[in-house]
Amino acid sequence: MTNGTKFSIGRTTRILVVDDHPLVRAGLAARIADQRDLEISGEAASADEALAQLKATSADLPLLILRNPGSVIQIVECLTAGLGTGTLPLGAQV
Repeated sequence: MTNGTKFSIGRTTRILVVDDHPLVRAGLAARIADQRDLEISGEAASADEALAQLKATSADLPLLILRNPGSVIQIVECLTAGLGTGTLPLGAQV
């Protein structure tokens, strides 16, 4: 059963973790790796790295946590323009 996207019940979702801090990326990757229906398809530290990874890997969902809002917007625009994947942007006020 699918919900109209790449995601379906019983299928592993591949996630690209994007954060500009290595420790945060490592922590997120570790938590995601603990989930049976999720796997890490790659990690990126910048918008440019994320776009290159998304084009080169089979990520279903990029998890974006970049401090520069312009970077997140750039990635989302590129994704909606043709890569055909969803995004999950997260933000934090520091």
